[in-house]
Amino acid sequence: SARGYDLVGISDYMSIAPKPPGAALYLPTYEHGYTIGRRHQTVIGASRVHWLDYPLGGGVRHKQHVIDVLRPGAELLVLNHLGKAGSYVPADLARLTGYDAIEVASKYGISTGFWDAALSAGRPIWGMASDDGHTQRSRPSHIGIGAVRIDAVERTPEAALRALRAGRFHSIYMRKNQAPIELLRCELDGGELVVKVGEIADAIRFVSAYGALRHEARGTDAA
Repeated sequence: SARGYDLVGISDYMSIAPKPPGAALYLPTYEHGYTIGRRHQTVIGASRVHWLDYPLGGGVRHKQHVIDVLRPGAELLVLNHLGKAGSYVPADLARLTGYDAIEVASKYGISTGFWDAALSAGRPIWGMASDDGHTQRSRPSHIGIGAVRIDAVERTPEAALRALRAGRFHSIYMRKNQAPIELLRCELDGGELVVKVGEIADAIRFVSAYGALRHEARGTDAA
């Protein structure tokens, strides 16, 4: 695409968009949900649309039921903009199962508190960034601000899905037209987690369970 994306997934509401002309790598995707509180999920690698939902919202039991219904038809299942309109609360993330990732950054802001709640409860899920802009008429400041960089062994949708499920990707969240900071290294070396980025960062932070800041390195490209 003009923005340099290799792999595209268009998440229309309750509708699987056809493959765009000229898109070499494409994943059929849709955004599920029509509750009053706008509790939405992205179904990646979908073959059909599931219409079950609870329009008035409901509690954790209802949220889990929707996930259970969507799970068989999803190659990757993502919970979206969790803080929007109170659709989820952090305590939900300690109880819900069966999904793969949450939207940690989008035009609605950053939801790392929800991610921390899930991880701290022992739920091994991933964090994804996205635009959440559904049309080209979306505000320019909402387009090109969130994406994921996937470490796939082949340039195919199938290889990309395998990498996403395994967590071989990192999320990028940036301001409009701002180039992302490149991640050059993130690996364990002799029992230490080593991170290196492509420019001097304001801060590199290491956060463990329940939001505890374990280490912060400022004004450096590695930590």
